[in-house]
Amino acid sequence: MRAVAFAGFGAAPTLTDLPAPEPGPGEVLIRVQASSVNGFDLGVLGGHLQGVYEYEFPVVLGKDFAGMLTAIGPGVTDRAVGDTVFGVVMRPTLGQGGFAEYVAVPAGYGIAPVPDGLDVRRAAALGLAGTAALNAVEAVGLTEGETVLISGATGGVGAYAIQLAAAHGATVIATARPGPESAFVTGLGATHIVDHTDLVSQVRAHAPGGVHAALHLAGDGATVAGLLVPGGRLASTLHYAPGDLAERDIKATAVMADPSPATLARLADAVVTGQLRVPVGRAYQLADAAGPSPTSPAARSANSLSPSDGRMRRGLVAAAELGEQLVRDLGAAGHRRVHLPEVVLIPGRRVQAQTPRNHRIRIAGQARPGRRSGRPPRPSLPAGRPAAPRGRRWRSFRYRTRRQALARSHRYRLRRLRGPRHLSHPRAPSPCF
Repeated sequence: MRAVAFAGFGAAPTLTDLPAPEPGPGEVLIRVQASSVNGFDLGVLGGHLQGVYEYEFPVVLGKDFAGMLTAIGPGVTDRAVGDTVFGVVMRPTLGQGGFAEYVAVPAGYGIAPVPDGLDVRRAAALGLAGTAALNAVEAVGLTEGETVLISGATGGVGAYAIQLAAAHGATVIATARPGPESAFVTGLGATHIVDHTDLVSQVRAHAPGGVHAALHLAGDGATVAGLLVPGGRLASTLHYAPGDLAERDIKATAVMADPSPATLARLADAVVTGQLRVPVGRAYQLADAAGPSPTSPAARSANSLSPSDGRMRRGLVAAAELGEQLVRDLGAAGHRRVHLPEVVLIPGRRVQAQTPRNHRIRIAGQARPGRRSGRPPRPSLPAGRPAAPRGRRWRSFRYRTRRQALARSHRYRLRRLRGPRHLSHPRAPSPCF
């Protein structure tokens, strides 16, 4: 079978051929039709779970799955070949995963049938993130009229948490950057949008006395906990616990996703009835998967996107390669200007960098590949005309032909569309890590 796996710590994941697994006692074999990327996968790839799980190399990535049941192991009586199921790979070791054509999973935990009205694409993006969001919202015990802060609202867990909190009648304050991210979380049910770079003042503007509950899915835990009212509730998927719990009478809960069949069935029914929406950013074919470096800053900070049809997203690979190359170039250039490829923000996810396959980050001042040396200098301004501001000198040049003017105008429009492309510019976009 084909699978996306990595052979050891520090190795990049590659598309490889592996023997198809056999279901053991109490297990079933799933022919995977769709999977998704979660932050857990990046932790596995980066080797951050050593000591917590045993790595059985080669390790196949992918925690979520959706597909058809093709074989049943000894002792399984409540499943049938041909059932369409979804869930989370819950195995005691790290070896098998959803980024493969087949995976063997326990028959009694982390699996549920796909109901009518739910396709495998959305089901594959529902398991781990949806379960974590549901567990976090239930941990803080929201009631109608309360205010909840969701830090990390644009991630996979946050996208579900916004909808679940709004369904309880709570006022949701969600973190998001202005623009597409803000529009995305507002569409999911967020009442107020705040920027994580100015979290305290913006949250105080909407809730002067503090918030009743907070979901810590990303960001600084101390800052998030400091915005709670006395007696507030905190749920953290990053397992943060404030040091002044007793003084402020704060209830803190470390959330670990518990994908029981009942929880998965609740989530699936909520999607079918329209109470819960599954945001899928983009789908990728399994054959498009390549290998990012697990030590890349972009790989460590990227959040999950929900690719489907059993496929891994190329954007994760591009983001990791971009971050690693960017760090090397910054060190070699002594923090001089570095030209960046385009960075695309995907609704429902943190950051995805999309670049042409042959793109390379170029230090300012270096010649572009293939550019001829000895290029004639630009014509100077006619005598007696004042010089234009720096960067716009060409606009004051009187062109000899209309073709020259149109060519320059086209390049100017491209620069306006792309925006600033180096780090030293005050309006330059931040790197993807």
